Amino acid sequence: MMDKGLYREVLLDHFRNPRNKGSLEEGMQRERGSNPRCGDDIEVGVVQVESRIEQIRFHGRGCSVCIASASMMTEACEGAPSDSAISLCNHVESWVGSREGGTVPHPGVEALDGARAHAARHTCILLSWRALCRLLTADAA
Repeated sequence: MMDKGLYREVLLDHFRNPRNKGSLEEGMQRERGSNPRCGDDIEVGVVQVESRIEQIRFHGRGCSVCIASASMMTEACEGAPSDSAISLCNHVESWVGSREGGTVPHPGVEALDGARAHAARHTCILLSWRALCRLLTADAA
């Protein structure tokens, strides 16, 4: 497990240098997530090829935790089979809501551990994950 100082550094790096953030291209499947309480507003876009996430991006605005989480999500899910990404989204959701440690769902999201200790940050963490899960489950239906 990472120490708290490293958590903070990794989280801030994802906020300052978000991976896969930018304009969503035409033809991408899209889903938006917003939290009017704090102003977070994220749109996730994917290109799937043969039930695999070939490309994933996000754009929008949000707090440092929201942007960092979206960045980590894109890194964790790019190239993954869609059903594995749905499973990961669900695991992240239960991990964030767990009062006890729980198993980190993916090494790339471990730095969110410090933020998940604060219930007020759960929506910030989960906004992009929930949008991706809605997008992929709607596509599977």
